[in-house]
Amino acid sequence: MSKFHILPYFHPSTIIFVDDNSSFLEGLKLRIPPALAYEMFIDPSKAIMRLNNPQSVAPLADRCFSMLDQDAILGSSAIYLDLSLIELEISRASRFSPPAVVVVDYDMPMMNGLEFCKQIQDKKIQRILLTGVADERIAIEAFNAGLIDRFIRKNDDHALNTIFRYIDELQKNYFADIVDKLSASLAMQPPQYFEESAVLEFITEILTDQNAVEYYMVSEPTGFLIVNSAGAVRRLILQNTDQITKNIEYAVSCNAPTSIIAALKENNSLAYFYQEADTHSDESYPWEEFIFDAQRIEGTNWYAAFSESPPLDIEYQPNQASYNSYLQTLDDA
Repeated sequence: MSKFHILPYFHPSTIIFVDDNSSFLEGLKLRIPPALAYEMFIDPSKAIMRLNNPQSVAPLADRCFSMLDQDAILGSSAIYLDLSLIELEISRASRFSPPAVVVVDYDMPMMNGLEFCKQIQDKKIQRILLTGVADERIAIEAFNAGLIDRFIRKNDDHALNTIFRYIDELQKNYFADIVDKLSASLAMQPPQYFEESAVLEFITEILTDQNAVEYYMVSEPTGFLIVNSAGAVRRLILQNTDQITKNIEYAVSCNAPTSIIAALKENNSLAYFYQEADTHSDESYPWEEFIFDAQRIEGTNWYAAFSESPPLDIEYQPNQASYNSYLQTLDDA
């Protein structure tokens, strides 16, 4: 497996802080990164209700699987994997709401932090325990038993930095657990570019350079939807030389302008013909709309291009479904 671990999709989730000390929580608010979605609770019982409140929609990774009848007479069926659902997720505004990580104080009067963690029903939720010096032995035992995922001395000079570092790490662990079944299914017949470490490294760098808050694997065209916090979407198109050749053949068969064919043959451009040429007359087909400037991914026969205004056959309103809009709803609550 490549060291560059690209999940089928990723988006931020919500962090839950639980501490009966309101002064600590108020001080924490001043240090929380602005891009972190969080909720705070002084009452642990209310926090448990939030954590154990069933989600109205199953995780996307589960919704991608369904039973498909193969033979109504024999009654046989198979599991069907529908990857087309992945890109539709960007229109679901509630996708950020499920809790990914809980940060809970150990020393609370109503119930201590370990008693709290035992009541969390979703075992995929990652748990960070804040302890005092005297509680460290208890925390170590809880960590070894798998009840918590990390523990931090609350009075440590670097406690806050450690909290945020752990949150970033554990939120990724949470997502890896959520999509584990989907990732395992894809591993049985992975996209061709998954076999190229240089391509995966390129994607990883693109996600950083584009300030991607969320991303979604798509199969038509091969690549990813990359979304920033404001909800702006770019489509990263990935094609190898075989796919480029097929697009050239299609363009030639449809009498595309010579300039379009030349650009494809010179590997300066990639094509994504999301509308068939036979739906237009030869004169009216807007070839330029389906051609995108390309770059070769060094050391491979793969090329990458961006579609700045990706055609999305979904109802998507960034002002309602972006991560920033979700953060605003938390601020207004």
